[in-house]
Amino acid sequence: MNTPQDHIRSQLAPRIRAKGISQTARESGVHRVSLQHWLAGRRPLPMHHLESLARVVGLRLEHRVTLRR
Repeated sequence: MNTPQDHIRSQLAPRIRAKGISQTARESGVHRVSLQHWLAGRRPLPMHHLESLARVVGLRLEHRVTLRR
């Protein structure tokens, strides 16, 4: 299944791994174990954590709101 978290993960994971999971977790304030679970696709992360991770690896999340009936 391709969820928004999957898409975000595909963009962030290579940069997180290049920087180092422990260092990225420390700089972003996201618990290392939570980050590892998220990278493995076992657990979602709240949007504010995703924003912090993106910022630490030099990216920015853009939000798009879509209303559907």
